[in-house]
Amino acid sequence: MRILTTAYSEIEHTVAAVNEGQIHRYIKKPWDITSLRMELKQALEMAGLRKERDQLLREKLSVLQRQTIASRIGLIRTLSASLIGPERFQPVDTYLASAALVGVQNPEPDWLLMDYADLVAAESRRSGTFGHAVAAKLAALRTQFAGRGAGDAVVSLAEMLAATQGAANVRRDGDALVWIQGAALAEYLSEPVDKDVSEQHATWLAGLLWLDEAGGALKAVREGDSIIYRPADRTAEFAVDRLAVWIEQF
Repeated sequence: MRILTTAYSEIEHTVAAVNEGQIHRYIKKPWDITSLRMELKQALEMAGLRKERDQLLREKLSVLQRQTIASRIGLIRTLSASLIGPERFQPVDTYLASAALVGVQNPEPDWLLMDYADLVAAESRRSGTFGHAVAAKLAALRTQFAGRGAGDAVVSLAEMLAATQGAANVRRDGDALVWIQGAALAEYLSEPVDKDVSEQHATWLAGLLWLDEAGGALKAVREGDSIIYRPADRTAEFAVDRLAVWIEQF
């Protein structure tokens, strides 16, 4: 809490100081000690109230950010269910396991520029655009790699990702896929609402959905800064609370 005290009375200088310095009070000299004590007491009380307000606001924002991540995880599940079938959870699990390996940051919007309604609108647009891109890319993959078996599918996916993500980010190592820039794996979950999801990230999720349709699966492990994917057996069944477990983890 800032208090300006001065013996000078030029009004424009005083107004400028109040406006530019966010001054709480202007006290002219000479002081009245009784009034000065009261002003300081009120300033301390207001400082305490602001501190409590800021703490409550931080807690509220933390809840909203967790809700945003939970909604995004729900969209990944919805996309998988609508595009390849509600019983197919393997690509969702692989996608979320990858994001967990690289770490997911809470997507914090600029609350000075948007309110809650703005957040909901921006999040809906961002998620809708991402979902549309994933569906379009999956349709293209089905045409491009029609008839590929599970073994060929992993190799095809590795080659396709290396081509779309760039050699500096993804490369093929035998039957394994090496993702060098791991942060990109959490792009949809981590980035704020005002940043659109890249086409490359949509291709990644579409590739996992297509791989599941082809009968393949990947197992992700972290080695240093890289994420290594190797062919794995598909999991036939997942616990009914598996998605809830992922939401709690993030």
